[in-house]
Amino acid sequence: MSSIDPPLPTGTKVCIVKPDIGLSTPAVFKAMEYDRLSNLDPKETLLPSFIEGVDQVPSEYFINDLEYPAFKCLPELQKLKEELLEVSGFDHVMMSGSGTSIFCLGQPTDMEAFKGKFAEREGLQVFFSDFISRPDGVWFERP
Repeated sequence: MSSIDPPLPTGTKVCIVKPDIGLSTPAVFKAMEYDRLSNLDPKETLLPSFIEGVDQVPSEYFINDLEYPAFKCLPELQKLKEELLEVSGFDHVMMSGSGTSIFCLGQPTDMEAFKGKFAEREGLQVFFSDFISRPDGVWFERP
């Protein structure tokens, strides 16, 4: 573990889309294929890119090695991610941890269309938020 400055500036928009379905973490790890794991070096390649600023990081550097096995276990989760990748205004879309939440950096260009397609969809929960960071030694101060 290395301490770094927050790679996302305060105010960065994030949308979390959570299907109302569960996914067993042990099942995801059991479905993992080790030859499919990323070979990008976290310290030499990924960390320097993220330190420069998330807006400069190529999409292929947003890696979650648990996506592939999770999508094998729950193909509808992959379909949801593919739909979210089509939303104009999202800079990056990826699954969080071993699933089933998917987070999207940015915000939809057409919020009403997005809400109609996703926020009002049966079996999905959608949460909008902004990233905040705090100075060292300070828990939280209202912006």
